[in-house]
Amino acid sequence: MADWYGSYRSNYFKVKNKKKFKDFVKEINEELIEKDIDGEKHFGIMCGTYNGFGSLPSLSVDPDTEDTDISVDVFFNKVSQHLQKDQIAIFMEVGQEKMRYLTGCAIAINAKGEILSCSIYDIYKQIAEKWSVETSLCEY
Repeated sequence: MADWYGSYRSNYFKVKNKKKFKDFVKEINEELIEKDIDGEKHFGIMCGTYNGFGSLPSLSVDPDTEDTDISVDVFFNKVSQHLQKDQIAIFMEVGQEKMRYLTGCAIAINAKGEILSCSIYDIYKQIAEKWSVETSLCEY
């Protein structure tokens, strides 16, 4: 059995409170990225070095109760709470399992917590709808 290994990162976006956002990223053990755009500080997140498999955060531990929550929705909900009203955070994740299975997705979230997402596998549906053809899969 092979393991899946991936990577992810976000775009750069403006946050309501820089310190609180930095604390959030540190709390989830991911890597904070920063960039000055038009004289304003923008932030983003990418997989941290501890994250051996490189996937989007999906496990959080409550330090008071040591309860775990394994919903990736919690991560996106928390990110949305940090966004300034007009900002969109986009996360792209890619990965592979011994080159037998390639995966990729893009997820966008706004400050209201609304999510848009797509997968590289969406191409199969588009081919079927546009050209009425079924193709072989790009996998083992």
